[in-house]
Amino acid sequence: RGAAVDAYVLNVLLNSCLRDVSRRGKEAIEDESNVTAVDLGKIKEAALLVWDAGKDMHNERTLTSVVKVLGDCGDHASAVRTFDEAWAKGTPVDVDCLATALRVMSSAPAELYTSRDVLALYRRAQKERGIRPNTFCANVVLAACSRDGNWNSALSLWRHMLRRSAPAPDKASLASVILACGRVGRGELALRAFEEGKSAGVECDVVIVNVLLDACAKSDRPPGEALDILMDAIESRIAVDACTISSLLTAYCSGSSVAEPGMLDQAFAIVELGRFLRVEPTPAVINSLLRACVAAGDLPRAVRAFEEAAVVGAGPDDIAVADSSSVSVLVEGYAATGDVAAAASMLDLGRDLGIEIAESTVVLLIKSLVNAGDVEAATRAYDDAVKTHEMTPTLPMINALLAGL
Repeated sequence: RGAAVDAYVLNVLLNSCLRDVSRRGKEAIEDESNVTAVDLGKIKEAALLVWDAGKDMHNERTLTSVVKVLGDCGDHASAVRTFDEAWAKGTPVDVDCLATALRVMSSAPAELYTSRDVLALYRRAQKERGIRPNTFCANVVLAACSRDGNWNSALSLWRHMLRRSAPAPDKASLASVILACGRVGRGELALRAFEEGKSAGVECDVVIVNVLLDACAKSDRPPGEALDILMDAIESRIAVDACTISSLLTAYCSGSSVAEPGMLDQAFAIVELGRFLRVEPTPAVINSLLRACVAAGDLPRAVRAFEEAAVVGAGPDDIAVADSSSVSVLVEGYAATGDVAAAASMLDLGRDLGIEIAESTVVLLIKSLVNAGDVEAATRAYDDAVKTHEMTPTLPMINALLAGL
């Protein structure tokens, strides 16, 4: 009708598409049979029609919007391809647009893009367009590196940030670097990055403490280092949580050191230290404690700890903090010693204590019995779960049993 159409109008239309995506929810992306997933396809189609109609009118705002729509619809490849084509045509790109493209690329499946692809775009923006990425952009790259275990690139970018050659780092930056190093068992590099962050005045919180303890647990660092990290956190008045205690137990009791005299007592003392800090045990804490008992070869103590954790206390705030995963730890422990009868009895003990046994625990028991060559016991375990306790037979349960027949 002769009305003028410009980038502003195009962006209004694209933002309308974006609001529609938000209303439908991202959970429908993976379900192509869902009506909502079909709706998302229509939204993506509409966004691309608006984009194609805009031709030479687009700017950084419309580019940001279309990349967001396509990414939130789950079509990461189309989002990145649209961005790259616009880049090649000289469409303006600002730091917010770059951040959106980095986020979409980073959240894509690993077979599409890796952290190296994300880092390449980050650097290309600086080199070709003179864009100065902000801390959010850098953190997206670091998070991608942490998922890939790309510790080398993560440390390189982190140290550029510390030197202010890149944007100033924050606690999210530090957490990602520690995660990247920890994922590949480089606890010494994680600790070094942590010290660098402290020296630069980067804020440290419980998340940093937890990922650092996790990095220690995945490496061969001395157990005392993990305890030192907790003590430093307490001195810094950082409010630790159950994840801290669980990670500390895993780090402190990893490897063969837990079998040394007094180490298992230290593990129980760590749980009590958590209580002193007003951090009550959770299933994750109890399961870490049980694994320490198993690693130390003290299965009777593991069973006692399990029984205590599974019993609901008399107080209004007392709850059972053992679960089916706790039973699985005990099953694995006894099966490793060859005592498959004791392993099978752990399910009965769990049920007697009111724990609902999960399918994964039953599968673990059946596999343990099959591996021990006791197919009859494995069949009894299957029948007990299906017939006595009315569990629905599942493919993993059936396959675990068939493996021994």
